[in-house]
Order: sequence, then structure tokens, then C-alpha cells
Amino acid sequence: MFAASSQTQYSPRRGRPGDLGRRITHRRRELGLSVDELAERAGMAPAFVEWAETRPAELGRGGLARIAAALGTSPQELLGGDQGAPPGRSGPDRRVVLTELTDEECRCRLSSRGVGRVVFTVGDELIVRPVNYLVVDGAVLFRTEPDGALAKVVGRRVVLEVDRLDEVLAQGWSLLVSGVAEEDRHDVDRPGTAAEQPHPWASGPRELLVRIHPTRITGRELRPGLRSAPPRGT
Repeated sequence: MFAASSQTQYSPRRGRPGDLGRRITHRRRELGLSVDELAERAGMAPAFVEWAETRPAELGRGGLARIAAALGTSPQELLGGDQGAPPGRSGPDRRVVLTELTDEECRCRLSSRGVGRVVFTVGDELIVRPVNYLVVDGAVLFRTEPDGALAKVVGRRVVLEVDRLDEVLAQGWSLLVSGVAEEDRHDVDRPGTAAEQPHPWASGPRELLVRIHPTRITGRELRPGLRSAPPRGT
């Protein structure tokens, strides 16, 4: 079991989480893991994982690396080191190969909620807008302003692009979800709590609920390839 004292001193008292703690919590919930399950994956005490999520302190390199590995992400992403900078600044890795994702793999990566980019055309203009989406019964839902640019997607064929990148490993995946966008008028009848509804990060009223019925989902992923065999005699 991981010894927390070898990384940093901590108190089990709950505090206000810092950015690192919030990112750990977000990624853990994104994977549907409990604190105990994450602790087991990382080989740590559950109390230490809870402390890492709720105290505004920095982890040592070893602890951060183990939590990142258990969450299937990188220390850099948990630290937010790539915030404010465009992706793709790291060099290529020749051992990484580009592969097509199956329909099942695409839907798994689409997950239940996330952030994507809606792409559509109005006349000769190509419009791209980021959205916070929610997947319900296979359909993609998002909210927008009734008089905003995204409201124009209703009745049009659109594409939702979703991706995830790991700058450190030069790996990642990208999905394209194609379908027709429609106004969803049954929001009040949908079961579930408010937490199960799509909520944009941006403040302000977003009263128009849009539903995309996927007709096609495709994706590609950069994965680690087989290492080349060393030359004979070496």
C-alpha cells in the first residue's frame, strides 16, 4: 500500500480543493470510480486520495504519477500544464500508430457527457461552436440560447467533434458524430435530477434544448504500436 508520508504530510481534515484536486475528482467521476476504487488502482490509502482531492496542496511526483496512471491520463493534464496553449506542441512518437475505432469503441469514448464542437453550415458560412453535451438513450443533448448562433442548427445536419489528447505520450483519439439536430420539447418529462441534465459552463439562460440523433459515429485513435525488434547481434 502506498505510504502517503513518503510524498508529503497531510491532514485528513476536509478543505477547499485546489485545481489539481478538482481535476482528479473530475476525471475519477468521468470514469465512474469511487475514491476507494481509485485508491485500489493506484495502490494508495483511500484517505490519501480523498485528501488529494479536497486539499489545495501539490502532490509529489511519485504520487501524482500513480494517480494519473490509475486515471488513464497524464500528470501534465492533471496539473493543467497545457491550459491556454494549443495542443500538438510535443514531438511525434514513431511507435504510435493511427487506427480506426469500432462503433462500440466510439460510443464508449463518447461517454455519458463531455465537451465537443458542433459543426454546421448556414449558407456559405461554416460555423463551429463548443458545447457541453449529455448522452441520453444514444442521443446527444446540449443547451443553447434561443436566439444564438447554435439555435440555427435545428433542422440541419450537423457534426459533433469530440477528442482527447495526451501531450506527453503524443496519443489521443477523435470522434465525429453525424446526425440531424432537433429541438427537444420533452425536457420537462425527462426523468432524472438536475445533475443529469446538460448544463453549459457559460453562465446565462440556455433555454433551448437540442437533440442530435446520431446516424453515423466514426473515430480514429493514436495508439502505442509494437516496438521494432532490435537489430540482430545487438
